[in-house]
Amino acid sequence: MIAIPLRRKVKAAIRRIARLCYRAVKPFARPIAFRLRAYFTVVLQQEIQQAHLRTVKELEHHARLQRQSTERLLATHTATLLKAFKSSQRATSPALEALRTQSGEQLAGVQQLMQKLLVPGDTFVNVGAGVGANALAAHLALNGQGRVVAFAPLSATHASIRGPLRIDDILGDNGRADLIVIDSSNAGLHVLEGASRSIAFNRNIAVVVELGARQPSETGDSSNKLLGFFTDRGFQYAGIDSASGTLHEGASPTVEQTKAVSLLFARPDSPAWARARGER
Repeated sequence: MIAIPLRRKVKAAIRRIARLCYRAVKPFARPIAFRLRAYFTVVLQQEIQQAHLRTVKELEHHARLQRQSTERLLATHTATLLKAFKSSQRATSPALEALRTQSGEQLAGVQQLMQKLLVPGDTFVNVGAGVGANALAAHLALNGQGRVVAFAPLSATHASIRGPLRIDDILGDNGRADLIVIDSSNAGLHVLEGASRSIAFNRNIAVVVELGARQPSETGDSSNKLLGFFTDRGFQYAGIDSASGTLHEGASPTVEQTKAVSLLFARPDSPAWARARGER
């Protein structure tokens, strides 16, 4: 019976001592605890930032390697086609036969215009390259001095793409582009949106886009929207003769037209106009 009150007194004394110790240590312990927490938080943030930077560098390195690999593959393929094209009077492969047919009948005007617009050292971008007719024409115009970037996605692959083709990502922040030819009947406006930065950065750029019958209305790529994309950015345009490549200035295409037409877009002060008219 005596031990119970004594035990309670001991516990009460211990609690009072503990409270006194806590009150005495609290003013010193709290700043130390905050400093320790801040120290470990900063270290953790630095490690996260370093890990993020390493990841970004690895992704950029991978993208650069992939872009270089694609360019080497395209250069090798173009060189092979060019060699066969020059050394043979008749195409011996289905691809070259299709290339000659497409080049001679459908794209003759655009390709003749390309010969005027491109000079050695330029960068040419072709979206919807098909069998490579425009890419080969650009290679000949550049005479081996310049850059040709061509895209020809398969329909099944193109259907799976949920966002626009980002030409800006391919060319980079300050990537040069002198002439872009877009023959992408169901994604022309999306392609242009993915090239907005490059079009804004390259003041003398020229763009060739096909409008008309091959622009299905359900995609939203109407002629008015495409024209609006350029006029909002201060571009002028002119029609391109499908056979000779000469310009039909003052032409005004409509959405209802049944025949496709190719248009040249450039800013009023761009040297592309003088080149296209043969004035250079």
